[in-house]
Amino acid sequence: MEQTENTPRTPEQAPSPTDLVSRFQQLDSQIALAREANETHLAKMVGDWAASGHDKIPVSLIGDVQPPSTPVDFEPFGVTVRPDQGDTGDSGVLPSVRAYVRMNSMDEAGLREAWLRLGEFCSADALVSGGIALRPFSPLSAQGVRPGHVFPLDCPYHRRTRHIAEALSAWDRLEANRGPDHQVGPRIRAALYWLSHAQEPVHLLFRDDALAVYMGYWNAFECLIEAVNLQCPMGEPTEECDREKLYHELIDKKGATDTAIRQCYAILRPPLREKGEHALRSCFPEAPFKACMEQCFNGQPKEDQLYQIRNGIAHGTLRGYDLEERDRVEQRSHYLREIVVGMLRWILDIPPSQVATAPPLETA
Repeated sequence: MEQTENTPRTPEQAPSPTDLVSRFQQLDSQIALAREANETHLAKMVGDWAASGHDKIPVSLIGDVQPPSTPVDFEPFGVTVRPDQGDTGDSGVLPSVRAYVRMNSMDEAGLREAWLRLGEFCSADALVSGGIALRPFSPLSAQGVRPGHVFPLDCPYHRRTRHIAEALSAWDRLEANRGPDHQVGPRIRAALYWLSHAQEPVHLLFRDDALAVYMGYWNAFECLIEAVNLQCPMGEPTEECDREKLYHELIDKKGATDTAIRQCYAILRPPLREKGEHALRSCFPEAPFKACMEQCFNGQPKEDQLYQIRNGIAHGTLRGYDLEERDRVEQRSHYLREIVVGMLRWILDIPPSQVATAPPLETA
């Protein structure tokens, strides 16, 4: 449905948005089961290796590489690259080599520490090789939750994509005379790009791209926040001159204190949380809006808030090769994806029947 500037949809007109609440509840249950299965999986792997007398993890390194002529030891990473091809199953098309990672202790803590060293080795290789960065593939890479879903390219698929194309064309017609800073359409296209970018590593099963997958979904989320705030501006003041008037009134009243300056900045440039809250309130009725706010900004523990995970990735406090942190980021990314898809359904006016049902999560 083509929208006009003066008649934005209300949240109640969104296509069946209340299923977000039940979807979050399903994810809670599925992830709890997957987490238990992962812990059992890790414990069994460690037990099997300990029983065999081995002190090294067999892995395959995927990348633009050629096996060495003889084994090469990379210390202090504790990694040995073998002169034979790796085994990546059906999960990759790039060349691979076989390698072993030393375990300093035959327990789960030793396994996690060894995986961190392997990640640091691959990260160092990305700096010095000038080629495609190595990606580890091992039994650990197959661990965890992932979509077990193949989408058929049939007639319903074509109808769904046609609806999206028509909606984007409607935005192009509506915004033909707007400047680029005030156009919703480019933000929607950017969100669709980041959504597809995030899902590509998932389909390839490169589990160690969990942080990149998450940031793809988060970038889509921020694009949609901007799009919704352009389509449905925040409350008064909406004009820049009104905002500047409030700015000067605040300075005249309080003086140029640190607090006043921060308040003035929030008037001129509302922070992401405020814009995100407005966008979510615009897209969803009360129950799913509160559920989304809980996931994004208000939930406990604080480190599990989607916004805090984004900050941890962007500011370097989350490590992609830490198995616990990686699994937590991956699990939380499923909630973020549901929010992104829900916002796209609202802003593009997509009926529920034209959005593929998210598959249940599977464990290895």
